[in-house]
Amino acid sequence: MSRSEVERAIVEVLTEIQTMSGQPCPAFDAHTCPLRDLPQSDSQLALLATVELATRLDCEIPEDVNIFVDDKGERPCRIGEITEKICAMLTPRATNHGR
Repeated sequence: MSRSEVERAIVEVLTEIQTMSGQPCPAFDAHTCPLRDLPQSDSQLALLATVELATRLDCEIPEDVNIFVDDKGERPCRIGEITEKICAMLTPRATNHGR
């Protein structure tokens, strides 16, 4: 799966969550920070989005990994950073299966 496909999935999931919750949805790009830039964003949004992304991308995201904050848990991540985290999780599996 390409980086652009992963980023597109992130944008789709966040857009759907915002729409379902009745919240406005800004234009997304790699610099958008969901936990900072989305109205009413919180840890529940991150959890819901993480579960949906894992399902759509057929990717195991460990329960102790928060893809929406940096590895130190100090700063919310931008979509580009979230994309990189997910791509790193996909790469080992793809390599192990000879894809």
